[in-house]
Amino acid sequence: ITAALESLDPGMSAEEVAASGCAAILRLKDIDSSLLFLVDGADGRVLAVEGRLAAEMPVGQPISPGAARYLGDRLRVGPWTEEMKARGNQGDWGARIAASGLHTVATARLPVPGRVQLGLVIGTHDADNADRIIEHLPALVTFASVLGAVVGPGLEGSMRDSAARGNIKAIVEQGDFS
Repeated sequence: ITAALESLDPGMSAEEVAASGCAAILRLKDIDSSLLFLVDGADGRVLAVEGRLAAEMPVGQPISPGAARYLGDRLRVGPWTEEMKARGNQGDWGARIAASGLHTVATARLPVPGRVQLGLVIGTHDADNADRIIEHLPALVTFASVLGAVVGPGLEGSMRDSAARGNIKAIVEQGDFS
């Protein structure tokens, strides 16, 4: 955690910090994938991903509404581990995870202000490492807490900019200007 924090540059964007955090967490033994996601009600997307899961879950990949609601509900309860199974309500998100062969994950919430929730996931594709995922949960929770403090402020600005661009794009596309 300390080494990862020392590598962060204050001038980095929220997305760059998220990517750096995901890369750093891969240093944990038996972990081959890490992912940072954002959920807001039934909307969600991948903010950063590293490791084997990256081929199936590119940055910016939307999270299906069913999966976003499930993840948001779980994040409100607290950190958890689970064996990955495709669930019918998770749509393309669940299918992509199943296609990647991801076996087991641990997930922790990043404390950020506002209604948006961020989750940090570590995972293994190797069934032999699945039982050891829970051993990493305390480190994951600690790292998520620190990463949230660094990512949160930049993410708010990034989301405001994105919303403003979306509004302007809609006005131009609809010709709602004179």
